[in-house]
Amino acid sequence: MSPLHRVVVCAVGLALCCSAPRPSHAQQPAHDLAAGLRLSHTRVAQTAPLQGSAAAVEPLPTPPATAPANAVPENLPVVAEGFIDDLFVGYRELPLPELVNVVLSRYPTVSSAIAAWRAAAARYPQAVSFADPILDSMMAPGTLGTPDINFAWMLQGRQPIPWYGKRQLRGNVVQHEARAAMQLVGDARLQLVQLTKQAYYEYYLAHQQLHLNRSNRIALETFRANALERYEANLVSQQDVLQADVELADLERARIEFERLERVAAARINTLLLRHPATPLPPPPVRLSSPVAPPNANDLLGIAQASRPDLAAAVSRLRAQQAGISLAQREFKPDFELVGRYDTFWQGTDRAMQGQLGMNMNVPIQRERRWAALREASAKAAEQRAEVQTLSAQIQYEVQAAYERVRQSYREVQVFAQRIIPAANTNVSTAQAEYVSGNVDFLRLIQAQRERIELLNQQAVAIAAYYAGLAELERVIGGPLPTAMPQFGRPANPRP
Repeated sequence: MSPLHRVVVCAVGLALCCSAPRPSHAQQPAHDLAAGLRLSHTRVAQTAPLQGSAAAVEPLPTPPATAPANAVPENLPVVAEGFIDDLFVGYRELPLPELVNVVLSRYPTVSSAIAAWRAAAARYPQAVSFADPILDSMMAPGTLGTPDINFAWMLQGRQPIPWYGKRQLRGNVVQHEARAAMQLVGDARLQLVQLTKQAYYEYYLAHQQLHLNRSNRIALETFRANALERYEANLVSQQDVLQADVELADLERARIEFERLERVAAARINTLLLRHPATPLPPPPVRLSSPVAPPNANDLLGIAQASRPDLAAAVSRLRAQQAGISLAQREFKPDFELVGRYDTFWQGTDRAMQGQLGMNMNVPIQRERRWAALREASAKAAEQRAEVQTLSAQIQYEVQAAYERVRQSYREVQVFAQRIIPAANTNVSTAQAEYVSGNVDFLRLIQAQRERIELLNQQAVAIAAYYAGLAELERVIGGPLPTAMPQFGRPANPRP
């Protein structure tokens, strides 16, 4: 074999060896990623505490390098195509739990957050892997065919090796960033659940207002019939009948507005379901369950600090910045490069080719650049630490504000049910009896009925506001309200 042939064979062999796939400690089977996604959905669905700054960092699942670029785990939410009009066929009332589950599975907010988490997790094997080996080759064409010297050629392989700990710190940085992205999946789910519930209660309120409008119309038609009878008997003037006609016309105007609100609320729900806005929906329930007082505010504050996904994401980003500080400190250490070479340039014809081994090392003398990088990393960590503190304080305010709104709505609902509505009903029935007997005029009766319907409307608004406030309160504490906890108005630890 000629010297040129030997060079080609050695170069090809070394290239094949370097390019052969090797198992990496950072690679995991594809089903690990799917399991990680399912674990994320399970954690959010069960609203388990995220452990805040005390949470231990676990390795995140990563997809294999050989996975196709368009591969999608089968458990990812799939956006529905077209209009699905038979989604709730067979339901007499629109069920809230099923509605929330369908919205979570269809609306792209959660799938977008999952895709962002997958992208962040895919950076881990990139950060911890070694750099590719480098193959160098060289030959001297002038030595070909020269009888007094050998053919001169050189073949060299190099492998960069960073200082001990740099790869691990780079992995820690991207691992914490991926954990932050994973926590934001839970935050996206919480916001989408709140949005769905609020749309549901807007739909309920519009139906309640339409129902009250119909009830009021029936009552006013009865009043008009009574006024017409008394007018025909020359007991009252025609003004009573005309006043009833005015009230009925105003009810017709209000009905048009309530129907618009109902269509808008249904369109909002259909949009969350990725359906045509005008797709029919089952009616909401006639009545909701009796409001229950929320737990103690101090207990909710503690739950929020431990369970809010966005706070856990901010803490993970802080840990990433802290790992970046350690990495910047390691940059003061040199990196190495292992070298193996066969070189015939310096050998004569009477000596066989000898192998060579060596090591290169960079000299980190540009220390000002490294100090600047360290100061930058420290400043970013301080910035993120301030963001964590700010978010923690903001969460306390959000919990307290949402709690006070729910507390107010709960008390208003209690007052409406126990005092205001019974008194308004009694006022109307008394005014109707007095009008028939001729003791009060028709305007007093109309005024009593008008006040009653307005109060019933306010009661419906208060009930819808209570449940919408509960949906907000569940989001700001990071999950469903606990049931076995003291309610407001009672001490958290009552003395015996």
